Amino acid sequence: MKKTLITLLFVFMLSSPSGVAYCAEISAEQHVHNFYQWYITVASTQSPPLGDDAVYQYVNHCVVQNIKIFYARSYFDADYFTNSQDIWKGMLDVLVIHEATKVDETTSIVPISFKWAEDIQQHMVVFVQNEQGNWRITKVASTDFFH
Repeated sequence: MKKTLITLLFVFMLSSPSGVAYCAEISAEQHVHNFYQWYITVASTQSPPLGDDAVYQYVNHCVVQNIKIFYARSYFDADYFTNSQDIWKGMLDVLVIHEATKVDETTSIVPISFKWAEDIQQHMVVFVQNEQGNWRITKVASTDFFH
């Protein structure tokens, strides 16, 4: 009976909509790293890849739609995810993913940096939320206004 109860509890945790099993497999930091690896690779050869359905594996659907609208209205003067006007594959060499800060049970903030040189760095924060067992980026913000 005890063994059955433990097995049922384990199965329940794996199928939990809170994403317990997924979060145990991939961290918020790893999700952000995977996104930037994909995004910079694709964006370095074409315009921001928001038309690629793969973006929805990484970014919240509504956020993607809003960014598309902002781009169409020329709201941004730089790329939303890199805060850079040009994107090239070499950006992956200077990308640093820092330790996430957990906000609550479903939300974390992952600081990232593009470390061009010791005294030339660009810092941003990436907000990620667990949506039904999968991390999704919900916001990217530059920290430049803090300096």
